[in-house]
Amino acid sequence: MVIGATVIMLVLSWRGECWAYIDPNAGGFLAQILAPLVSIFLSFLFYCRKEIRRFVKSVRDRWKRIDSRGAAHEARK
Repeated sequence: MVIGATVIMLVLSWRGECWAYIDPNAGGFLAQILAPLVSIFLSFLFYCRKEIRRFVKSVRDRWKRIDSRGAAHEARK
């Protein structure tokens, strides 16, 4: 088992001649996909900001009510 692992490590670490090419515009494709998606998401947030604030406020108010009920319940004990 040790000999097999050693052979695999030696084969994988062998340095041979490598030819590689990375396209200079490889990130351009990713930018073309992500830029519209990010702009759509930000536009949605900007358009719905009042509704989002209202929703966050209602969740926060519910959370405070639950906490105040729990504190009142604990005070009674």
